[in-house]
Amino acid sequence: GGGGGDAGGNADGHAGGNADGDAGGIGRIGIDIGAVERAISPRTVAILVTHPFGIVCASYDDMATIRSLATHHGLDLVEDCAECYTGSGQYNSYSGSSQADVCLYSFGTIKTATAL
Repeated sequence: GGGGGDAGGNADGHAGGNADGDAGGIGRIGIDIGAVERAISPRTVAILVTHPFGIVCASYDDMATIRSLATHHGLDLVEDCAECYTGSGQYNSYSGSSQADVCLYSFGTIKTATAL
C-alpha cells in the first residue's frame, strides 16, 4: 500500500473509513467525508470508496459529496462494489453509483455474489 494513488499518501493507504459499535455489538460502517478531504494531498490521484462485507457504506448523498470533492481536486472516483453487488439493507441489489467514474466488481469464490 501507500502508493501515489491513495487518498493521503499514508503508509496503509486508508482514510475516512470508520466502524462504530453500538451497545448491542452491531457496528455501522460509514465514511467520514471530512477525513477523506483532509487526506487529499498533491500526490492523490483518486478516491476509492469500498463497500465491505456486503454493506453499502456510502449513501447517495455521500457519493454526491465525494463526487464534488473529487471534481474539485481533479481526482477520479472509484467505487469497489466487489462485495456489495447483492448487498443487504436498504440498498438491496446495489449495483454501484452513477457518481463514480469506475465501479469495480468481482465474482470470486469468496465474494457475496458468487451465487449469481
